[in-house]
Amino acid sequence: MLAIRKRAAWLTIKRSLATIYNDVYDEHLFVFAAGLSYYFVLSLFPLLVSMAVLLGYVPIPHLFDGLLGLMARLVPGDGMSLVRNIVADVSHAHKHFLTLGLVFTFWTASSGFAAIIDGLDLVYRVRETRPVWKTRPLALGLTLLAGSLLVVAVGLMVEGTYLGTWFTSEFNLSTAVLTAWRTLRWGIAAAFAVLALELVYHFGPNVKQRFRDSLTGAVVAVSAWIGVSYLLGIYFRHFESLDNTYGPLGAAIGLYVWFYLSGFAVLLGGEINFLLGEVRHATKPQSSRPVYADIKNLNSAA
Repeated sequence: MLAIRKRAAWLTIKRSLATIYNDVYDEHLFVFAAGLSYYFVLSLFPLLVSMAVLLGYVPIPHLFDGLLGLMARLVPGDGMSLVRNIVADVSHAHKHFLTLGLVFTFWTASSGFAAIIDGLDLVYRVRETRPVWKTRPLALGLTLLAGSLLVVAVGLMVEGTYLGTWFTSEFNLSTAVLTAWRTLRWGIAAAFAVLALELVYHFGPNVKQRFRDSLTGAVVAVSAWIGVSYLLGIYFRHFESLDNTYGPLGAAIGLYVWFYLSGFAVLLGGEINFLLGEVRHATKPQSSRPVYADIKNLNSAA
């Protein structure tokens, strides 16, 4: 009986991987990822301009430089050079430009979240029946909530050590607390990133589901995004330079590729959540008969 269950579980995994592979092409997830990359790039530079001005009022030295340093670990080298060149003179931005930058950033970012909602509806095989006066505020709300969580996550990764040092000195705590905090802050930052994606997966698609059901896809999406960013950075630094192929456009192409793969990671997490939801909602007799039949056919074929 144990052997049958193991073979049934292995067969389920194979079917799920085959389904994911087919759905990537059948549901045109790469096309949606390309659309998401457009919105991400469109909102990136107004966001950086706004953050540079806002973080100037935060009493933490070199906070924005730390943010760019963190981005340099994830964004391909050529793309990061483009980012640094654009925001080099941002410290002289006017307050009116800050207001316009925030408005433009929220609008383009919410458009990106609206595109994510459309992509998740496609992944979950549902039609969008909610009117636009509901989906657009939903996209704006997700932009504020998920964006705030991501900002906190980035802040912990960039200046977590500074905050830990201030906290331990303010409350006269031992140095062991600071040592533990230096490691713990990465886990907290990852938890905030996962929570941000959970909000997107829970409220984005036009389906009713429990909040905890989106945890697995969020973890996979964040892990895939970090892994893809790391591997892409290694490739661009050691194996290929886009400047040799695209010339001055190489930096922009590298940035678009990074956003393209980031959008695909988000959609992939939604696909995994959908498949897990199908497994949970399937009844045992309905799910066991085909699996055992396939195992019997495999045994007869062998």
